[in-house]
Amino acid sequence: DRFRSRIMFPIFDLNGQVVGFTGRVFGELAKQKDVGKYVNSPQTAIYDKSRILYGLDKAKLEIRRGNRCLAVEGNMDVIMSHQAGAKNVVASSGTALTEGHLKIIKRYTDNLDLCFDADAAGSMATDRGVDLALAKGFNVGIITIRENDLKDPADYVKKYGEKWSEYAQKSKPFMDFYFETAKNAFDLATALGKKLFSQRLMPFLAATANKVEQSHWVSEMALALKTKEEILYQELVSIKPRIETGETADQPVAANRSAANLDPQEEVLLSLIIKKPELAGRIKPEDGEFFSAQLKDLAGKITSESKEAGIAQLASTAEPALAMNLEFAYLKSQELWKDFKDHELEEEFDKSINQIKRRKIVTKLADLEYEIKNAEKAQNKERLSALVSEFSKISRQLSQ
Repeated sequence: DRFRSRIMFPIFDLNGQVVGFTGRVFGELAKQKDVGKYVNSPQTAIYDKSRILYGLDKAKLEIRRGNRCLAVEGNMDVIMSHQAGAKNVVASSGTALTEGHLKIIKRYTDNLDLCFDADAAGSMATDRGVDLALAKGFNVGIITIRENDLKDPADYVKKYGEKWSEYAQKSKPFMDFYFETAKNAFDLATALGKKLFSQRLMPFLAATANKVEQSHWVSEMALALKTKEEILYQELVSIKPRIETGETADQPVAANRSAANLDPQEEVLLSLIIKKPELAGRIKPEDGEFFSAQLKDLAGKITSESKEAGIAQLASTAEPALAMNLEFAYLKSQELWKDFKDHELEEEFDKSINQIKRRKIVTKLADLEYEIKNAEKAQNKERLSALVSEFSKISRQLSQ
């Protein structure tokens, strides 16, 4: 009776097993005002709404290959997107986007685009999604549908068909999106408009971990507000991100994470080594500085002869957080890479190494740029010279 007179959507887990259902109204029932549009299966041991993403079982390979995921609101948005050729699309299932969802997406990509409905609820969902994604270290983009008669991707596909697959790739970096919308929403010629403009953008700026990116937007805001950057930096100090970077209640498994575990990109690298241990030989000695001691240790212990037994033994002796990494990496090696040929695995391995190296280098450069700016302000020429020299040396690594 729970799903009477509704169109049924099976909800699959990552392995393609049905774990729940969504029922959507249609026909006469859809005309009743007091009837909810969607009804979902209740929360169960196997249907954890904070961890199940609708469509991820179909989208995961495309997300990995394209290194980008698009999160939308509804089941029909996912289905219509895939039919139109945008096959990296997923949706939360019976709940708002959660940290648990983002942790799963992080296994496949660091790049997340959001396209939620163009209404008040959709705007709130976008704000929360951006906050959560920034706290998890994603590069966040926003896709907006700017036509009055279209409110979501499903509507866009109905009207334009396969053009959606191209449109879905044209996301704006989240700060570009918020800066543009806030600039249009508030009168920056007035004191109140300036106040509302800064109040709208500052929390997102505070959540931006990259100091170079943060500095860029401080400069842009200073120009828009016709004020000094120093004033904005002073204001920024007093603002905390709306969502802290620590694990929260909807991540019970992650609550025991420690500094000894692997980050998501290293977990991907480990899964490839488990799939094909010979790949470990592609890591050059000079690249060792970019990897954690845990990854180097585990990679050296996984061999073709004793792969599965070795992994079980490693997991049994590792601390809980690292054992969890090993289990996830093993599952990835069996599921994510099962259809990849040897040369494709080698390409993915080299790509993962380069991503890890680039991320570490960019992080170092961001920290150095901020230190250079402080040295310039303090007029410390000796320290400035040393920092600039170090910046040039590390920058050269990006082009190698």
